[in-house]
Amino acid sequence: MPCVACWIADFLLHTSALLSLLLIFSGESDPSKVAHSWRSPWALSPIGADLSVEWLQDFLMATNDLLELDPNTIWAPAQAGVPSVSSAILQTVESLGRSLCSSDHPFYLTLPNVQLQTQLLGPMTPEDYSVSFTHTPIRVKIPHHALAQLAWKTGRVSITSMVLNKLGHILPMNYGQGLRDLLYTTPDLVFSNSIKDGNQTVTKVEIIMDFGGTEGTPTCVFWDHNLFQGAGAWSKEGCEARAGDISSTTQCVCLHLTSFSVLMSRHSVPDNLTLTLLSQVGLGASILSLLLCLGVYRVVWRAIVRNKISYFRHVALLNVVLCLLAADTLFLGTLLVSLGPHSPLCLAATFLCHFFYLAAFFWMLAQALVLAHQLLFVFHQLSKHYVLPIMFVLGYLCPLGFAGTTLGLYLPQGQYLQENACWLDGKGGAIYTFVGPVIGIVGVNGLVLVMAVVKLLRPSLSEGPQIEKRQALLGVIKALFILMPIFGLTWVLGLATLMDGGSKIPHYLFTVLNTSQGIFILLFGCLMDKKVQEALLKHFCCILPAVSSVFLQATNGVNDLESSK
Repeated sequence: MPCVACWIADFLLHTSALLSLLLIFSGESDPSKVAHSWRSPWALSPIGADLSVEWLQDFLMATNDLLELDPNTIWAPAQAGVPSVSSAILQTVESLGRSLCSSDHPFYLTLPNVQLQTQLLGPMTPEDYSVSFTHTPIRVKIPHHALAQLAWKTGRVSITSMVLNKLGHILPMNYGQGLRDLLYTTPDLVFSNSIKDGNQTVTKVEIIMDFGGTEGTPTCVFWDHNLFQGAGAWSKEGCEARAGDISSTTQCVCLHLTSFSVLMSRHSVPDNLTLTLLSQVGLGASILSLLLCLGVYRVVWRAIVRNKISYFRHVALLNVVLCLLAADTLFLGTLLVSLGPHSPLCLAATFLCHFFYLAAFFWMLAQALVLAHQLLFVFHQLSKHYVLPIMFVLGYLCPLGFAGTTLGLYLPQGQYLQENACWLDGKGGAIYTFVGPVIGIVGVNGLVLVMAVVKLLRPSLSEGPQIEKRQALLGVIKALFILMPIFGLTWVLGLATLMDGGSKIPHYLFTVLNTSQGIFILLFGCLMDKKVQEALLKHFCCILPAVSSVFLQATNGVNDLESSK
C-alpha cells in the first residue's frame, strides 16, 4: 500500500492539472497563470507512489479536453509568457502515464486525442512487444532481444504506450542539431513509450515504430526537454528513418524511449548520396579542366599578351583559374574525407573555400572594370604598374575581408558552419555574405556588358582603338557575355535552394552548374579566344613538322643501312 504522503502528493498532482483546465475554461485573461499551474512543483516532481486507474483516467480525460483548445488563442499567449509550458505538459503526461499501479495492468483508454495502452510482461515472454492504436496510423514493436537485455529486477516490467493527437501543434517549433537547414510541417501526433522495471524507469532500449501517412522527406525525431533552455526541441539523435513495408509509411528505429514523431520537410530535398556523387564527379571534371587551362596558358602565354588589354584580361582569367582550382580541390577533399562540422580542418576548409570562391568572382569584377575603363576612356593608356596592384587588391584583399568578417561574426554564435557539410551555414545568414557579393558582382558585370554592346554598336568606336585592341576588347566581351549569365543563373538557383519550394530541380541544376564552372572557363574563357586558338595551332603545327622530319630521317637511315647490306 502506498504511504499517505504519496497519496497526498498524488492528489495535489491531479488537482494541479485540473486547476489548469479550470483557469482555461473560465476564460482566464492571463495565460502565464495557466502556464504557471502546469509548471508547479507538483506537476513536475517525481512521484514515488503509483496512481490508481480513476486518477489516471480523470487526468487523461482532462488532457484530452486540453488538446481540443485553439492553439492560437490559448497556447500562443501562454508560450509567449512561459516558453516551456507545452513541453512541461508533455513531460507531466509522460510521467503520469507510467505511474499506474502494477495491479491495474493491463489498462486501455481510447479518447479522441489521447490513447493509452499498458501491459505487464514477464521475463519468459517469447515474442516481441507490439501495439497498434484505433484510427491512428502507427504500429510499434520492441524486439524480444531488446527486452531480454533488461535487468528484470522484480521479475516483471510494465510497458506504457500512448498517442497524443494535436499535441504537436502546441509544441514550439524548435529544432536541435542537424534539423535547422530545412522547414518542416507541424507534426500531428506524438507517440510516447515508457518501460518501468520496478521503481526504475528504463530509458535505453531499441524501439521500432511505423508511422503511416508520411509522404515527402520524413525525419524521425523525439522531443528533448533539455534543449533551448528548458523550452524543449525536436532532435534526431539516436533515431533513424527507414522505408516502411507499405507505401507512404516511414519506419523509425530509435535506441531510447521518450516521445517520438515524424517531421515532414515542406519541400523534398534530393537524396544526399545523389547530390554528393554529382558534386564529386562535377568537381573532378572541373579540376581537370582548370589544370588543362593552366597547361594551355603555359604553352601560349607569350603569344596572347602582346597588348595591355589582352594582358589584363588573361592575368585576371589566370587568377580566376587558380582560385577556382584551389577552392574546388579543398571542397572535393572535404567530400571525400567526410570531415565532421566540429573538426578544425572543416573550419579551415570552409574559410578557405569561402575566400577562394569569392576571390574568383572579384577577379571577374576586376576584368569587367578594366573593360569598362577602356570603353569609357578610349584613348587613355593603362599602366601595368598602377592597374596590376589595384587588381590584386580587389581580387584578394576584398574577399579576404568578407571571409574574415564572416568568420568573426558568425563563428562565436555557432552559425558559421553547416551541420552536415564543410560550408557556410544557410540558416544563420553566413551564406549570404557569399551569395550577396556574388550576385552584386554579376549585376555590375551585366551593366558593363550592356555598356559594351552599346559602345560597339556606335560607329565612332571604329575611330578609336586600333584593330588589335578592338579584337582584344571583343574577346573580353564575348567571354563575359557567356560566363556571367551562367554564373548568375547558378547563384540564383543557389538562393532558390535556400528558400521554401516544391521541386528538386533547383538542387540538381545548382549542383551541376556550380561544379562545372571550371569546364565553362576552359571552353568559353580560354579556348574560344581567337588568339589562343591561333597560338595553339601555330605551336602544334611547329611540332608536327619537326616530328615528321625526325621520323623521316630515321626511316631514311634504316633504308640506307639495309641497302648497304
